Amino acid sequence: MSKHWVALASAFVVGTLGSLIAAFMYNRHKKKLFNMLTDYVLIGHVSGLNIFPVKSMKGVSVKEMECTQVGGRLNEMEDRHFMVVNENTGKFLTARQYPKLITVSTEVRVSLLTLLFRKLKQDGLDCGDEIGNFLCQYLDTTDKIRVLYYVKNLYSERDVVPEESWLLGSVPKIRDPVSHFIQQCPYLAICESTVNDLNSRLSSEDKVDMRSFRPGIEIRGPKPYDEDVWGELKITDVTFTCYRPCTRCVITTIDPDTGIRRQNNQPLKLLREYRKVPEKLHKIYGDSPAFGVYMGVTNKGTIRVGDPVFARYKNHPF
Repeated sequence: MSKHWVALASAFVVGTLGSLIAAFMYNRHKKKLFNMLTDYVLIGHVSGLNIFPVKSMKGVSVKEMECTQVGGRLNEMEDRHFMVVNENTGKFLTARQYPKLITVSTEVRVSLLTLLFRKLKQDGLDCGDEIGNFLCQYLDTTDKIRVLYYVKNLYSERDVVPEESWLLGSVPKIRDPVSHFIQQCPYLAICESTVNDLNSRLSSEDKVDMRSFRPGIEIRGPKPYDEDVWGELKITDVTFTCYRPCTRCVITTIDPDTGIRRQNNQPLKLLREYRKVPEKLHKIYGDSPAFGVYMGVTNKGTIRVGDPVFARYKNHPF
């Protein structure tokens, strides 16, 4: 091969390699900019805190909450510490299958779980036949039902953060050694203004309140749907990483007072019209609308109603 062709080939290789390196550096810089967070800024205050001792049953409003890796806690009451399951299949049951579960009040005190079904009350259930039969009676079902109680040392390890394809950006991988009976992430936060904006679009007969969305942390101050662009939250010394939007299902259509689904499918029908996730995420979420944000704790501690809330913003939604 002549020196001329060798020189051309060498130049081609060097040029190609340089282009690849430049492209790699550009993409890395672009990704870094895409996921860059602002400094913390004051956005509002905690207006409500809720703990849901039994998955899909009523929450308990509290004034303060200890934030652990596995969820909120106040004394003996812990978030999603119990759940209802089908004894034959082992599958967990929620208000999707039994809407009336949402009307069951719960309380944990002196190591006793108390369930109140309107005028029926049962104390100290042992998570055996007694509670199963009681629930079957209230839910009017012949299915065999049991209640599971979370035990700390039993194996329940799982990733807190979902696949990267579920997000437009990237978040740090955090693995919890334990987890309660929580379907996605230990914490869900929603702004009051987000619910208010939804109600401004609904008819007077279809208006809803926070109970339809079951957040652990309610925040007053930010503009509607501010949750979409949160990267991190800080309340006192507690820090949260925002992992993914909360996508909504038929549970939002259940009246929390009666346990009856609304025939017109509101507010889910309206949310599907204006709160669908970006097209890139349709393969994951389908037509499920986003409303609120799931979070995990990166620094534990106690938060209280009235505490100031600080946020670090992403430069993109979701």
